[in-house]
Amino acid sequence: MGASWSEVSAPRPLVEFLYTKEEGTLEARNPPHHSLRIAMSKLTPEQEGEARALADEIARASADDLLALARLLVGKPSDQVFGHTERQLRDVVHRIGAKALDLYWAQKKTVTSAPA
Repeated sequence: MGASWSEVSAPRPLVEFLYTKEEGTLEARNPPHHSLRIAMSKLTPEQEGEARALADEIARASADDLLALARLLVGKPSDQVFGHTERQLRDVVHRIGAKALDLYWAQKKTVTSAPA
């Protein structure tokens, strides 16, 4: 039997928002911040290719972290997803972000340090 509203530690409107089905994808309901939308729309075809290659590298490097994130979510009852678990999820996401930055800078260092 599921948890009652009184057992859930998150505020009711937040839980209703997260678990209420609305039309459209999650991205459509939660679009990227304005500055990110602008940056995403102004990539040249070459930059788009670089972005996709970097995304592939990030996905490969972060596969274990993504699996850990999924296991953490699936392994918890829904009433325990907020609080401590949420902080654990953020730690994993920050680790993925750090890997992304490392990969990005490693790419730039290789490109700029190549012999002329």
